[in-house]
Amino acid sequence: EQCRRFGWSGALFVTDKQPSNIFSVGFSALLFPSARFIHIRRNPVETGFSIYRRHFTQAWPFTTDLGDIAHYYAEHLKIAEHWAGGFADRFMPVRYEDLVENFEGELRRILAFCGLDWNAACLDFYTQDRAVMTFSAAQVREGPTKSRISSTGPYAARLAPLAEALGALGVDFESDAFQ
Repeated sequence: EQCRRFGWSGALFVTDKQPSNIFSVGFSALLFPSARFIHIRRNPVETGFSIYRRHFTQAWPFTTDLGDIAHYYAEHLKIAEHWAGGFADRFMPVRYEDLVENFEGELRRILAFCGLDWNAACLDFYTQDRAVMTFSAAQVREGPTKSRISSTGPYAARLAPLAEALGALGVDFESDAFQ
């Protein structure tokens, strides 16, 4: 419906990065047997802070409380690990930090996973004139930058409850997995 409404009916590929998509991987895998699922994970405190500073209250009621964000993140991660085990050949975890640090190498790996040929133009994704309808619309207009890897430093004290809750739930901050 959105493709039709926004005039993308001829699009060959559509990226949908809603966090709730994790709940639909199994059903989507059955509906679309050739579909590939790329799960980009970011440092959990960075992710939690990104969620917290947006106003998602209507659609995402858990986003106004750091403890609730930690709980949602941990549950999301458990589900992602389940799908990674159940659809190992079709579900690819990617660490955001690795993607930024080694953009070309990670991008080549992702494209190969999707069965797509390498195209050097992929490195210049930010020069493309295309519709982007997310909070990261400004970010996709610039190349990969390490400046976005860590934004929580000045807020560390205020984000301590988030970090503590994530740790208590068993989330490993380095691997984005469970301890």
